[in-house]
Amino acid sequence: MKTLVVAAYLPELHGLPATVLQVAIGVGAIDAAAGMARALAEHAADRVLLVGTCGAFDGSGLAVNDLVVV
Repeated sequence: MKTLVVAAYLPELHGLPATVLQVAIGVGAIDAAAGMARALAEHAADRVLLVGTCGAFDGSGLAVNDLVVV
């Protein structure tokens, strides 16, 4: 089974082994949608894992380095 790991921009993929199929697809809804379509067309993955970074609102209860799974 072929897995594709995608993120908005390249630094978010830093540290993944070179054997992992990885693509930076772009920041923002339009760039990400176009980048994802291009990545799927080029790599024909069976499954996709989207990884990335984000901020948090004050009072959310989240701290630096917290992990959020959506």
